[in-house]
Amino acid sequence: MVCRRIKAIFEFALGVFVLRFVLRTRKSLAEYADEVDEDGPAPLSPSGIAIGAVMSLVTTWLSDLDVLAVRTNRRRRILFELVRSGQGGVFARFTSTPESFEVSYGLGSVCGLVVYRLWFGLLHPLPGPESETHEPATE
Repeated sequence: MVCRRIKAIFEFALGVFVLRFVLRTRKSLAEYADEVDEDGPAPLSPSGIAIGAVMSLVTTWLSDLDVLAVRTNRRRRILFELVRSGQGGVFARFTSTPESFEVSYGLGSVCGLVVYRLWFGLLHPLPGPESETHEPATE
């Protein structure tokens, strides 16, 4: 439990750092673009942010619950993370502005992770089984 809790706190702190970094970078790029009369960063897509946040919440929750052993089985974890990392690109193919959607999806994913880890990790205990490995039940 302690190891999972520490990992959750680390994920929360890293998510806050990344969120602040991305927002500051976007602000700096927009200010620089105004000075040199160029286009700024791609506008954010509200649907991209919302879908990214929801998908991040769902996938992190599934991982915490260890559904299909995605947290405890190394091969399943790798496959799960590969699928998780490709979601934004797949969703972006169905939008009119894929670049804006992908950036927004990534930002929404970080927002979803921060909210989830704030709720489950800092304010409340983590859901799912406590052990890192599945042990056979002895009777």
